Amino acid sequence: MTTSQRVRAAYADLLGEPEAEMRFEQNGLPVSVLKYAPSPATGEVTLYLTAGISDLLQPDYKDEYRLEFYLGLLPEVDEVAQSLAWLGLMPQFTGVPLVHGNTWRYGEPVIPGYDFTGFFVLLSGDPIVPQIEVDGLHVRVLTAVPLFTDELDYFRAHGTDALWDRMEEKDVPMWDPRRVSTFHDAG
Repeated sequence: MTTSQRVRAAYADLLGEPEAEMRFEQNGLPVSVLKYAPSPATGEVTLYLTAGISDLLQPDYKDEYRLEFYLGLLPEVDEVAQSLAWLGLMPQFTGVPLVHGNTWRYGEPVIPGYDFTGFFVLLSGDPIVPQIEVDGLHVRVLTAVPLFTDELDYFRAHGTDALWDRMEEKDVPMWDPRRVSTFHDAG
């Protein structure tokens, strides 16, 4: 049984069976994104979880540490699944690990039809999906938050803590794909 199959079993124990599964492959590397309907277990958002990233060794990680990613949205926007899958695979092609506080810029919207151009990757203090232990492996499930270009620029200039503080100060609804940038007022 692969690591990702064991991770899927842990997801099922925590969240039940997914509502849908979307499969992607890039350069021969497969990854799935599982979709869970809003419920108390998902934090009342539609939850998108990768499955398959944990089968891959991450650059600069010890062999016993693996990753998966999740994103919560309300309303649901299934078109985010492909970008979430590519986010998880990016370290395999760039050699740059994704860790808490990293951002990733994409050349086009990460959610088609919306103006987000990248992700902010976080290890949440109270995650919907906690770290999973399987066969001596520690699988961290990192949160991916879609960001606008100006938010990504602010991160580059000021760092993780400054961006996070601004987002908390403005009470940014990170789960809402219709939100405005942290640096614009809702109108």
